[in-house]
Amino acid sequence: MTRIGIVADDLTGAADALAPFRARGYACDLLLEPGPSDTDVVATVTYSRAAPDDTARERVRAAVGEVLANGRRPYVKIDSTMRGPVAAHLDGALAACRDAYGEARAIVCPSYPELGRTVEDGVVFVDGVPLGESVFTADPRNPVRFSAMTDLLPGAVRFDPARSGADRPRIAVADATTSAQLDALAEHALADPATLLVGSAGLASAWARSLPARSQPDAPRQVPEHVLLVASSRHPVTLTQIDHLPDDLISVFQDDVDRRGLSPVTVLAAPARFSPRDADQVLSSLASRARSFIESEETQQLVLIGGDGAGAVLAALGARAISLRDARMPGHAEGIIRGGIADGMAVITRAGGFGTATSLSELLRRTLST
Repeated sequence: MTRIGIVADDLTGAADALAPFRARGYACDLLLEPGPSDTDVVATVTYSRAAPDDTARERVRAAVGEVLANGRRPYVKIDSTMRGPVAAHLDGALAACRDAYGEARAIVCPSYPELGRTVEDGVVFVDGVPLGESVFTADPRNPVRFSAMTDLLPGAVRFDPARSGADRPRIAVADATTSAQLDALAEHALADPATLLVGSAGLASAWARSLPARSQPDAPRQVPEHVLLVASSRHPVTLTQIDHLPDDLISVFQDDVDRRGLSPVTVLAAPARFSPRDADQVLSSLASRARSFIESEETQQLVLIGGDGAGAVLAALGARAISLRDARMPGHAEGIIRGGIADGMAVITRAGGFGTATSLSELLRRTLST
C-alpha cells in the first residue's frame, strides 16, 4: 500500500478524514506538532482556514512538500462547505506537487453525501439548500457567499473524465451526490500520480474504500465516569444539540469549572455570538477553562466540537498527537491523546453543523455505556 499523508486546514477535519482509513484497519496518526510517524496514514493540520491567502498558501505548500518528502501520497482535506481560503490552499499544494513531479493537477470535490453535502451540476448543496443560501453565509469566521464551484474557485473548470494528456485542466471541480460517484472519482484520480485529490472526508472515505480491508482487533474501551464536552462551534445545529441535551447528562454548563457536579457530562461552550475580531480571545479563554477543569477534576473522556476550538484545547493541554481508534458515528473521530497533561485520555472530535437535534445526546449516551 502507498502510504498516505493528509493535509487539513483544521483539526476536526483532519481527524474526520483519517477515520475511514482507520475503519479499514490501517494505523492512523493525527500529528499536532511536527514529528515522525511510521503509521500507514498520517494527518497534519495547517490551521489555515481563517488565515490570509499568502499565509494559507505557504503553510499548505510546506505541509504537502513534507508529505511528498516522506514518500507519501498527499490528500488535501478541505471543508465540505468550502469555507476558508480554498483557492490559496490549492495553489500551495499544487506548487509542492510540481516541485516533486514536474507537473500537477487537482480534482476537487467537497461532497460528503452521508452528511448532506453534495455537488450537483457544479453547485454545492447543504441538505438540499444551495450553499450560498445556507446557514454557512453567517459563519462568524469564514462566511460563504457563493454556491457554484467555479465561483468558489475562479479559473477551475468542470471535471470531464474523457479529457487526457495536455487537455487536462489545472483544477477540475467534480460533481458527486452519492458515495458510488465519489468511488469512481477517486479511482480515476488515483490512476495518475500527478493528480492531487482535494475534498472533504467524503472523498477521503472513497479512497479508503479502494484499499483492501485489514483485520483489526476491537480496541479495548474504558467506560468513562465523566466526559468533558467543549463546544467552540457556533453553528445553529451545534447550539440546538446542546439545548437538547437531557438534564440527567449535564453537570456544569459554561462558566463554573470549579464545582463538581453529580451528572456525567460537563459542557464548556463558547458564547452564542462573537465577532471575528474576538475569535482568538474566545478560543483562548475556552481552552484555558478546559485545561483548568482537567487539572482540577476527574474526567476520562474529551469531546471536542469545532475545529478551531479543538486545536486550541489540545494545544493548551500540551498534546502532541492523537492515535485514531475508530468512529462509531459518521462525522465523529475517536482516538487517544499522546503527550501533555491529558496523555492517554480518550477524545472524540467533530466539526460543527452535523447531525440532528439529538445526535449529540446519542453520542454521549453511547460513550457512557459502551
